[in-house]
Amino acid sequence: MTKLGVSLKPGAYRGDAAISLATQGRGPVTIVVQWFLGGTQGAYSVPDGTDTIVVEAGAPATVVQSHTFTRGRGCYGGVRVTTKPAAANASASDSQLLMRCTDLEPPR
Repeated sequence: MTKLGVSLKPGAYRGDAAISLATQGRGPVTIVVQWFLGGTQGAYSVPDGTDTIVVEAGAPATVVQSHTFTRGRGCYGGVRVTTKPAAANASASDSQLLMRCTDLEPPR
């Protein structure tokens, strides 16, 4: 693993994490996606789930993983991504305000 990045696109109750990675060599790379909620941006204080994705090494790739956040446990959704084998930059993370906590929430 040479590089790892993530950006979180928030919705009202879910988030889509676009995970970018650059790999070298052969064999599988395991991506561990940890989801969090918090009261402020960047506060990864309440764990909200974990997903594991396996991709083949050897080429740049972008993977999108979706998650539905638990209601009532924070207004900021967060994601932290690590890989096995570990990326050169170790991990990547992003945190964004969920639409359920703004006036922009779409009607249900």
